[in-house]
Amino acid sequence: MRTASRSCDLILRAFLACLMVAAPGLAAAPALAQDPGDVVDMGIASDDHVYAWLNDGTVSAGTTSQLQCHRKPANYEAAPGRPGQVGKTAADIVGIAVACKDGHTFVWYRDGTVSAGSSGDLDEHRTLYRYSLPPGKKPTDIVGIGIADDDHVYAWYSDLTVSSGTSDDLDKYRAPYAYSLAPGKTPADIAGIAIACQDGHTFVWYRDGTVSAGTSADLDSYRAPYRYSLPAGRSPADIVELGIASDDHVFAWYSDNTVSSGTTGDLDRYRAPYKYSLVPTIPEIVEKNPGDIVGIAIACKDGHTFAWYDDGTVSAGTSTELGSSRKLYDYSLPPGKTPADIVGIGIAKDDHVFAWYKDRTVSSGTTGDLDKYRKPYAFSLPPGKTTNDIVAMAIACSDDHVYTWYADGTVSSGTSEDLDLYRAPYHYDLKLIPPAAPSNLDVSTKGTDSLTLAWNDNSSCETRFRIEERIAGKWTKIEDWGKQDVDRDEEYYTIDSVSTGEHCYRVKAVNSAGASEPSNVACGQTAQQSGFSKVLVSNCHVDRRSVHVWTRDATDGGSWKERGSVAHQWSNSQCPVGDPFEVTLKNGHEHDIRIVDPDAIGCGRRNDPTLDDCVKVMLVRPLPGYINGPSYPILVD
Repeated sequence: MRTASRSCDLILRAFLACLMVAAPGLAAAPALAQDPGDVVDMGIASDDHVYAWLNDGTVSAGTTSQLQCHRKPANYEAAPGRPGQVGKTAADIVGIAVACKDGHTFVWYRDGTVSAGSSGDLDEHRTLYRYSLPPGKKPTDIVGIGIADDDHVYAWYSDLTVSSGTSDDLDKYRAPYAYSLAPGKTPADIAGIAIACQDGHTFVWYRDGTVSAGTSADLDSYRAPYRYSLPAGRSPADIVELGIASDDHVFAWYSDNTVSSGTTGDLDRYRAPYKYSLVPTIPEIVEKNPGDIVGIAIACKDGHTFAWYDDGTVSAGTSTELGSSRKLYDYSLPPGKTPADIVGIGIAKDDHVFAWYKDRTVSSGTTGDLDKYRKPYAFSLPPGKTTNDIVAMAIACSDDHVYTWYADGTVSSGTSEDLDLYRAPYHYDLKLIPPAAPSNLDVSTKGTDSLTLAWNDNSSCETRFRIEERIAGKWTKIEDWGKQDVDRDEEYYTIDSVSTGEHCYRVKAVNSAGASEPSNVACGQTAQQSGFSKVLVSNCHVDRRSVHVWTRDATDGGSWKERGSVAHQWSNSQCPVGDPFEVTLKNGHEHDIRIVDPDAIGCGRRNDPTLDDCVKVMLVRPLPGYINGPSYPILVD
């Protein structure tokens, strides 16, 4: 039997050492396997895997120095294009409502789109997305919309029906049902509808200057119409829509792009009219390609891959689909900066986004606002490097170390303002190369016929180790120790059941690019052993009775175990006839053997190896087990 495990030295397991292959200054860096100019950018995920996106539309995963170590190149897609949109006006609005849970203001438009924002910025939280209506309804049929405290959206229509759903599916929860108005009122008289968060009452403001309160189906069941007042210079005809926030403040939006805040009966009691903004005009953006990317980074908390483009937009997705989680949205830069000034972007474990610029400054912010948290401050490079030498930058989630890859095939580690504080530039490879060779191989004896191999692993990029033994003067592979074992916590390999004598070994590290050079050769000696591989029991009981074979592992101090019964082997006057009963002995262990005859005088038909009257055969001393030893015969007579 062979067992294996692996251990990484504590220092090597640290990110700054365990992932690195070449120590600076030990040897000249080999030629690059691929041109760094092919790199679009790099990012480091929460598991410390380094992703490298290339201009050929492929992405690989590896370490800071072996960029294809964990994953071969796979195709990736940049964000799809964003269709243009025409800016909105107050005349485009068919409904406005305020959500009780988060206070977001939702606005529905005549073209079948809806946005989410604040009372003064109607698309601050989410730009336009589509909404659906009940069958047979169109946006211009809507006379009012309100949001209840459970986030159900109610929409009232000009045919005296109301539905319940979500912001983008207006009848998801309930198909249209009838509603009634205050006596003498018609849907054409409605100026706006809103639902109070605190008691769920539905308020309807009419164009004659009155307001009623009721339910979604009976709009004056709680209170008949009473007068309401407007800000100076406003009339009910100026109202676009109304909404009620969680604190019961009533917001009224007007056709002159102003909004006021008050009560159901006094629409500007808390705040006089102030300006609100609608969705702006956005030009169409065509589909992206790698050449449009100015930076890529991976968020530590959710693993989303963010890509910033040269037109001032950013997307979120996966390493292979850069726009799958969030489509293009705009980002802002520090004053005086343009996307072309960016030389690298990284995301720290607290989700702060760092952007480095050609003028040797770095800012900190969010994906959409690159200097929200800190305005540009100076950063330094390794001696002899300039910002023009930077190929890519990324921040490690495990320790927030900033890694910078350069065009000369080196990479450094530091902070946002000192790019080589932790480690001076060392070599990296864009393409996978064979691992570094193991070193310091040592072979030691374990027990009497086992050898243990231990070595230093000098690479993080192997998928297995190849164990070779010198047999008859030639190196022969005896084991490929697979990746499932490489990830274990110890670093040794044990070979059991080795024949007596000297055995010499060497080890290679292997990945899909090939095998490393071999380690040093190390030899071990197994001691001469004695013992028996098995016991052979033949039953020639004089009374021609069956007997029972019992054993006990004297080395482990185990209990007695019955190994089986053996019928007599007489045939006429010949015995034994037929094969003996076999019991295999455990290699390296001492074994007690007893043969029990339950029908012996004084035994009382008890099959018990601890009762002297029942034991037919008892060995004077334990038998040593040795896998390559001879058999030990026992004849019961």
